Amino acid sequence: MGINQIRDVSKMLFGAFKYYKKVSSSDALSLQRTIARNYVNTIPDAQWEKMSKAIFQQADELKSPFVQKLSRTKETLIKSDIEIPRDIEDSFNYLERKGNIFFERFQVAKSMGKTPKNTCIYGSKFKNSHKEHFDKIETFLTEKVDVLHKKAWQDFGASSEAKIAQENYSQINKLKSELSRINSTDLYNPKISLLADDILTEGQKFYHGTTHQSAIRKNGFSLNPKPMQATFASRELGEAVYITPNKDVASYYAGLTGSILPLEVNLQKVAAVNNNQQGILNRTIAKVLGLDVARSPMNLERIINELFKRNGYNAAYTREALGSDLFSQRDMIDALSGGKQSQLAVFNPDDIKILSKNILDKLENQKMQIASFSRIPKSIYKSLKPNKS
Repeated sequence: MGINQIRDVSKMLFGAFKYYKKVSSSDALSLQRTIARNYVNTIPDAQWEKMSKAIFQQADELKSPFVQKLSRTKETLIKSDIEIPRDIEDSFNYLERKGNIFFERFQVAKSMGKTPKNTCIYGSKFKNSHKEHFDKIETFLTEKVDVLHKKAWQDFGASSEAKIAQENYSQINKLKSELSRINSTDLYNPKISLLADDILTEGQKFYHGTTHQSAIRKNGFSLNPKPMQATFASRELGEAVYITPNKDVASYYAGLTGSILPLEVNLQKVAAVNNNQQGILNRTIAKVLGLDVARSPMNLERIINELFKRNGYNAAYTREALGSDLFSQRDMIDALSGGKQSQLAVFNPDDIKILSKNILDKLENQKMQIASFSRIPKSIYKSLKPNKS
């Protein structure tokens, strides 16, 4: 690299540093927060509703979409005076049972915060696993569609019977087409929903690792982001206080000089959020409100906070570090923090109570913080080391 190139790079870095200092000053952050709050207040209710329906599981979405397809198909056949043979009925019942089992199992996994893998192949795998019953129903529907098609166009479709046959043909042919291609979202609902009852319990202790313990004990928790979060990358679940049920995780964030604050939380309605759902959250906001809004960390944080509260949630739980992009380094975060980075984002600081500590608690915490610090080099090496196949 030549002298001129070094000088250009130095100027660029210095300019970036000056910009960061300017936009991350206390006054600049305060102005950004005000602008973000004012913007959020201008979002119409229709757009909040559109985002909510795309992100959060609704009360009318508690049944398997695939099973609902099967039910509509049977109802249309009966309405069309088409008799369903016993073996075809058995295949319908079999697929309904399997579809419900798949849906319920996924609901349970989702309520625990688990991130499903390879969801794009769920539909094809399900259909291949139960191919015999799909083929039976498809063959039966094809036969009935062919009969209805002939009847529909007899006398050039002029008779009343022909018109009824045309309508039945159209409906059954559409349902046959729907059953011929099973999408992953026919089998499960990927949206955010309620956390399972046995993951967190009322009255249990939570922890927050910090180097600002004195200010927090004096003034309470703040929802304000750090300069880097406000300037370049928003927090995963928006404007919230981030705490954890895992003391090891808190000890990592406390570092050697910080403190682990013991907490109690008023758990009202907690959402379970996995990595896929965080992606849905961010993509929906960008789609509905525009990329410029989604790229503004302050706007994004405030919008996410408001979305959860509008849907009745006062907190959101994740069982591991969120983020799927290059900069998230989830494996490294988990390794450094002593395990899966389970965390609870609490959207209102008033729902958090800071508990007192005795001398034994302080000594135990310091021991954990030293242990966390000492494993950093090994954890970094382990997270960066390629897996052997």
